[in-house]
Amino acid sequence: MLPVNLAILDRVGMIVSVNASWKAFGRNNGLTTPRFGIGQNYLQYCSTGSAEARKFGQQVQSVLARSRTAATLIYRCDAPRKKRLFLALAVRLGPELDCGAALLHVSVSSIVDNLQMQVDQVGSVNRMIERLSIKAIFEQLADKASLKPTNAILDSGLTPRQMEILKLLAEGKSNKEIATLLIRSPNTVKIHVAQIMKRLNVRSRTEAASLYFRSGIES
Repeated sequence: MLPVNLAILDRVGMIVSVNASWKAFGRNNGLTTPRFGIGQNYLQYCSTGSAEARKFGQQVQSVLARSRTAATLIYRCDAPRKKRLFLALAVRLGPELDCGAALLHVSVSSIVDNLQMQVDQVGSVNRMIERLSIKAIFEQLADKASLKPTNAILDSGLTPRQMEILKLLAEGKSNKEIATLLIRSPNTVKIHVAQIMKRLNVRSRTEAASLYFRSGIES
């Protein structure tokens, strides 16, 4: 699994929490910002950057304002002796959480042969990274006690099969991957996922994963 450098932003763009991978990347790349950026406003950082960074900052602001669910940016961040390509992804978090968005920076150099990525490639990489990032987001939130426990999973009446699929979904597995693991057709898994989301009264896989991790079933 690719390492995910993760920061949690509050509703105005302040960095309130970062994960260990974010800190390690900062140490290894000469980051001098105090506390790895905690307490700094990420939107202000974007506003002083390139045109692409400013545009991304505007998209992140829209995510925080809840007028869009996610923002993405593919950008170069070369090391002295190595070309590197990164994906920045801001994902809106549920309104029940005391924060606004999860911000992820992930190196995608190893999965992209051509550094001049074509537009049609961006969507597929974005979807893959989002799946990989779900667990990292909610592990970090839980670590900071930002999640309230919930019995929504146990009270939802999910079948054992649906619980199994929900666990795999929370691990970031796609419908196709779940179908392969359970030896079922992708369409069958798709139907189960739709039923799971309906029973949990959520609109996205991320929200479903949030409920799963907050339920404490995994521990």
